Amino acid sequence: MKSFRLSYLVLALPLFTPTVHAQDANVSTSYVGGGVAYLPRYAGSNEYRVTPLVDASFTFHNGFFIDGTQGAGFRFRLTDYLFVTTSAGMDPGRKDQDDVARPGSDFLKGMGDIKPSVLANVGFGVKIGQRADIGLIASKSMNHADYGMSYHLTGHVLAWSGARDSIDLNAALHYGNDKYNQTYFGVTSVQAANTHFQRFLPGAGLNAAAAGVTWTHRFGEHWMTRFSAEGAHYLKDVADSPIVQKRTGYLASASVDYRF
Repeated sequence: MKSFRLSYLVLALPLFTPTVHAQDANVSTSYVGGGVAYLPRYAGSNEYRVTPLVDASFTFHNGFFIDGTQGAGFRFRLTDYLFVTTSAGMDPGRKDQDDVARPGSDFLKGMGDIKPSVLANVGFGVKIGQRADIGLIASKSMNHADYGMSYHLTGHVLAWSGARDSIDLNAALHYGNDKYNQTYFGVTSVQAANTHFQRFLPGAGLNAAAAGVTWTHRFGEHWMTRFSAEGAHYLKDVADSPIVQKRTGYLASASVDYRF
């Protein structure tokens, strides 16, 4: 099954985390490429930035993979329809000033930085026929335990496939425990004293729902282009955070990739 990946999302928002998708057991796929992405400055920002996109993925017959969203890890097939994944990835964190490469905005001045962290990801998935799958993944920072944990229910379907073109659809629900939602959307007493924001302590719960589409066009055996668009809507307590300027954010990207 074709895997849907938006590598630039990891550089954009903590909500758009690794997704779990099935892979054909006897297919080894690798590609590398680049392009450009247009995305919010941070999760909840009403300002957007353009950033370079590095798109790369390597999957192998033995289940080992390396790619821009899931990091490096293994995929284990339990049956023809059930699979689990374990991986280590990166969360770029957030800066309290405008930045080209990392999420951040001058609007957050005084909030302090959320430092980059190494993520441990564990996921479980179900393959539905030959075109769809659903998965559940849990992520935790290994070097910043106080950042909390997040959980992500994802769905993917290969909606249409032709000789040279295909369209993939994806959707996700994102949940954070109290520490996670506080890290990315809360305002502590110290932060409130250093900024113009009011103290805000969100609890654990759903924080966003997301959906997206990717169109892939293949020029031949090796070259392809991909155009992606995705939107996320913030939910529950998180939507009322003083740092969430807009409850709905959008992302778009275009890339040219070489498939090995």
